[in-house]
Amino acid sequence: MPAVSSRVRGFFTLLAAFQLLGMRAFVFRSQVSTKLVSRCTRHRWIPQGSTARFSTASAPSSSSGSGSTGAKSQPESPRPSMDEAQKTFNKVFPVNTAGADLRPVVLFDGVCMFCNRGIDTLLALDVNRKIRVAPLQSELGCALMTVCGRDPDDLSSMLVVEADKSLFSKSDAAIRIAEVAAPHPLLGGALERAARLLLPQEMRDGAYDTVAENRYSILGKREECRLPDPGDDRFIA
Repeated sequence: MPAVSSRVRGFFTLLAAFQLLGMRAFVFRSQVSTKLVSRCTRHRWIPQGSTARFSTASAPSSSSGSGSTGAKSQPESPRPSMDEAQKTFNKVFPVNTAGADLRPVVLFDGVCMFCNRGIDTLLALDVNRKIRVAPLQSELGCALMTVCGRDPDDLSSMLVVEADKSLFSKSDAAIRIAEVAAPHPLLGGALERAARLLLPQEMRDGAYDTVAENRYSILGKREECRLPDPGDDRFIA
């Protein structure tokens, strides 16, 4: 009996320790989330009913559960025709113009606070200013996706669009961003090769999907889409 009693006490002691650690982890996560959200709210946001192509109300909320952060959102206005989309694409990537700005464009979920914080970090780390960004929900984002053969209603992944109409999604997009935005080309190439060699795409995309499906429950979402930051030509929406 003493041995059994000691095991019971040990079990409850371990359980209490896990509960204490869980409470501390929750408090830490809440503090971090509050700080990150406060930084994101410094930006300007497009209110509902303005020029954002997608109705932000159709984007899933964090209270609906991780399984309902769906990939798609219903458009509030008709899609542009291919000709219209191509004209927008040509303005973003004027390949026939000497000295034109052909930097890749990263498309991100404009109402996702976690995604916006990631864009803030990317712009801060992109010291050579090699990346441009725009919300997936913007008319510009819709046009780029249309030209590249991507369903404009599919918001399941950030994307990287290139001037040659190449499109990178999920973990490939993250790798491409690291490669382009690295402070030195040799470092970017090394990061790209290491990621593809050490992590199979199925594993990389699986991890990406897990985060993407729960992105609204991490820092929540807004009912507005982020506007370009004044003075920064990298935000082109």
